[in-house]
Amino acid sequence: MCSSVQKSIISKENKFSSSLNSSPVLSGDDDINDVATMGGVNLAEESQRLLGKVQKVLSQYPGIEEISPDIITLLSHATQERLQHILERLSVITKHKMEFIKNKGDYYVGQDVRAQIEFLEDLQKAKRKKHEESERETLIKAAKSRSRTENPEQQAKLRVKVKEMERVEMEEMCQVEANRAVLQAIGSRKKPKLETVATRVAQMHYSPRLKRQTVREMRFILEEDKETCRSSLFYKVFVNYRE
Repeated sequence: MCSSVQKSIISKENKFSSSLNSSPVLSGDDDINDVATMGGVNLAEESQRLLGKVQKVLSQYPGIEEISPDIITLLSHATQERLQHILERLSVITKHKMEFIKNKGDYYVGQDVRAQIEFLEDLQKAKRKKHEESERETLIKAAKSRSRTENPEQQAKLRVKVKEMERVEMEEMCQVEANRAVLQAIGSRKKPKLETVATRVAQMHYSPRLKRQTVREMRFILEEDKETCRSSLFYKVFVNYRE
């Protein structure tokens, strides 16, 4: 009885393996061919047409009498790899441009350019203010001087100039006080921080699905590549496609 059961199990396994071997298995190329056939495109004809163009271009060079199909295949693979590399870099650059780097903990501010510019502006304002104060003190001393050797007309001009400077200074002080009063009336200009941990995490993981590649990214790739940074293609793109 055991032998009959074993024979039945072996026969079922053989039937199952034969059915697997007889069933058609679709590879990636078969899937592509099926999609192309449904779209009304014959891949064999398209490949021959493209290869014919490549052969025609290569045959125009002197010294080339016959072109092997292996050379055409090699060129097509090289072109495919090159285009794939460019598209991958284009995708990375576009994704990097749209990322919120400030929200990531791995990055830190190396140089705060805005703070440096504000510091230089404050330093320039302090120098200008010091120069104006020294000039004002000189004019006041000259206007209050009662030396007989100086010209009375020059003394009158200095007094008028000192009064004008005092008037401008008073107007600036009044303007500052008025601005301060208005700010106190309307409230602080700084918005309250309402960010929580959840909103910050949402901002970190937020990534828009629509990513646009522009000529600027392509020009950056051509500029950074050693083979195309000095080519005529890069200069044509730089001249004809400006944003």
